[in-house]
Amino acid sequence: MKLHLKDLKSGFRNQIFKFDTDTLPNKGISFLSDKIKCEITSKKKHKSFNLYGNIYAKTSYECVRCLNNQSFMHVLPFDVNIVNHNFKNLFDTEEKEFITFLENQEYIELADVFTDVIALAQPMKPLCVANCKGLCSLCGQNRNISICGCSVPEQQTVWDELKKINIK
Repeated sequence: MKLHLKDLKSGFRNQIFKFDTDTLPNKGISFLSDKIKCEITSKKKHKSFNLYGNIYAKTSYECVRCLNNQSFMHVLPFDVNIVNHNFKNLFDTEEKEFITFLENQEYIELADVFTDVIALAQPMKPLCVANCKGLCSLCGQNRNISICGCSVPEQQTVWDELKKINIK
């Protein structure tokens, strides 16, 4: 998504932007909609601009237990400073994310920032439901849908084969 510097200079509040998901870098995110909506506010600061708001995106993740896809509606806050390249040393770079621009630049590209915010929102271990029963380890049946007839003998565990190894 490109944002013109002249728009930043004039400032805006809670402005809605929509852009195509195919304009974002591919970072393995599975989008359920071809559009993403952003509500953005721009404030001019001394030698920089503060850009903040929310990203609204609908994504899909595969459950780590049953492998079913689960959709998520994200409302993701972001806050970034946009700084003239000549003045970047005046800012604490560890406090916030910032983007630099050159004097002759016409617009700022926000696709990478938005993609990173969405990618970082992905759960480490996505589950379809908190108590997902997963797949049967013998036949592969999804145990959330139906119970299979497989039974693991009580004396048999997944560690039995390791117990047979002779360690001296």
